[in-house]
Amino acid sequence: AAAPPVAGPALPPPEIGRPLPVLEQPARCLLTSLDPRCAGHRLTSTRRGGAGLSRRRGEREQFLLVPAAPTGDADGAPAEGAVGKKAGRDRYYLKSYKFGRYLAPDAAGTVGTAAGGDDGDVPPAWILMRSPHGGHFLISAADERNLGCEVPPRGPTRVRLGASNDASESWEVEFVSGELCFLSSPDNRQLRCDLAGRITLTDDRRGWEVWRFVEAGGGAVRIVSWMHAQYCLVCDHGGAVSAAAVGADDGCDTWTVERAPSPYGGVLIKSVACARRVLCRHERGLATTQELEGGDGVWRLDAAHSQTYTLSSLH
Repeated sequence: AAAPPVAGPALPPPEIGRPLPVLEQPARCLLTSLDPRCAGHRLTSTRRGGAGLSRRRGEREQFLLVPAAPTGDADGAPAEGAVGKKAGRDRYYLKSYKFGRYLAPDAAGTVGTAAGGDDGDVPPAWILMRSPHGGHFLISAADERNLGCEVPPRGPTRVRLGASNDASESWEVEFVSGELCFLSSPDNRQLRCDLAGRITLTDDRRGWEVWRFVEAGGGAVRIVSWMHAQYCLVCDHGGAVSAAAVGADDGCDTWTVERAPSPYGGVLIKSVACARRVLCRHERGLATTQELEGGDGVWRLDAAHSQTYTLSSLH
């Protein structure tokens, strides 16, 4: 009988040359009305299929932008017969993050949510188009009317389709999903946010150390705790750093991420509102400085899955 093969020395794991990021897909957003009569109110959904407006920022107010079949061909040319607002524009299904139902108008133009997508029924699609009043129009792909607000003399504000093309049909699209990262210092300690919003550095790499980098427009991002999504990093006009409620400090919660200068490896995180001060470590947590001093203002962004994956069969 042949001798069994002799196992050789264990090989070291291969280095990952191009690490994969953790991107939350599909994109998740809040839709805030720009109608002056409904200032600060966001589109919301109910368990029973209703749609309305709310000042909250919870899961009921979040919608997934699920890509639908494009209206144009692979080269971006409009599909045959596509005219007006439909021509050559991407379409999306707006799916309630809380209830899994799709935003849908009825025959009378009143907007609610409906089941669909799982049993072969195709949910209604929507087109996003820039509005001259700011934000975007959300256009029904079926009849090219816009999602808007109707404020009756009495009773609650209703969400329905209209064709006024004015501010009452304009919406601010605020993304609340993004890329998930550990925010690590050069000595391999991770930034952490606890239940009370306290910011510390720790050796752990678990959920409390994961941060969501959310696009805020103009090349800026919000840095939001993944486990405690009500908190984000803010820098006040005096340069102090803390965790505060998302949206509570106008402009103080946005940052830029830039490659660190040579000879440092990593990134610099700079406050947008506070004269581009650099986020740095401090003996009691975090602070900001006007200029990079040593390596205390250099950070490393590591994907939140630590490049560990699960392979699953499709069968």
